Amino acid sequence: MKVIIIGAGEVGYHIADILSKEKQDVILVDRDEERLKELAETLDVMSLLGSGNSPAILKRAGLGEADIVIAVTDSDETNRVACLLASTQSRVPFKIALIHNLELDEHSDIFDKDRLNISLCINPEREAVKNALDLIEFPGATEVTDFHDGRIKLIGFPVQGGPVTGKPLQQLRETHPDSKMLITSIIRDEMLIEPRGD
Repeated sequence: MKVIIIGAGEVGYHIADILSKEKQDVILVDRDEERLKELAETLDVMSLLGSGNSPAILKRAGLGEADIVIAVTDSDETNRVACLLASTQSRVPFKIALIHNLELDEHSDIFDKDRLNISLCINPEREAVKNALDLIEFPGATEVTDFHDGRIKLIGFPVQGGPVTGKPLQQLRETHPDSKMLITSIIRDEMLIEPRGD
């Protein structure tokens, strides 16, 4: 998969780091030459000096072959224009924009397919508040992810020395028959284990 990330700040860096570790073809675009040199020492990604709202720069980045464009600069305008160019200059299937301006949430229909055609807009402040509220709702959770408009929640908990440690999963179902909980995965020593009843 080919991914163009516009913005080499903290958010762009972390996304590029994760995707490069997954062996994705990542191109990082930023106007800060020193920042790109710094990241070249730690990331296995291509980098391109220039503005993410420049059609010529995006063309050089390989916009025509990209599967995803992720615009995460500190400028809402640059992020929106980059996604708009990805829609009009090529057929990039998935476009993500970081949008800081909370007023734009009131007019979220401007991002839909009939207008800017941005697949996903993320507001970091709103996400931080939502994350905090989720962690308050589920004390002890390390992460909470919503699916199906919040009707399904994937919740991560550390389990060490508690009443469930060392017991087979089928025993948990027997002792808590009314629970609607489904254990989808177990991570032990950084290894993913597919849960079974035993």
